[in-house]
Amino acid sequence: NMNNKYQRIFADSGHGVLVDFEGARNKDTIYFDKLWTYANGTTVKLRVAYQVISNNEFMVVSMRMAQDQVEWDTTGKMKYIKIN
Repeated sequence: NMNNKYQRIFADSGHGVLVDFEGARNKDTIYFDKLWTYANGTTVKLRVAYQVISNNEFMVVSMRMAQDQVEWDTTGKMKYIKIN
């Protein structure tokens, strides 16, 4: 890409929301962030983190932070393991 950042796209469904994230790597984790603005003007920070655990497994953690908050709320976790 042109800005040397990782990119991630999330599509809720064929007719739903499309969210584009930009990310950066910090050691064994890539963080993808997006500031989302609702129709009423309020915002929420969205984050998806991909953490490498080993050559055969990684964890994906989805988070959000409302505009009046300072800590992330975890909204989902998935662990992927390669099966031989």
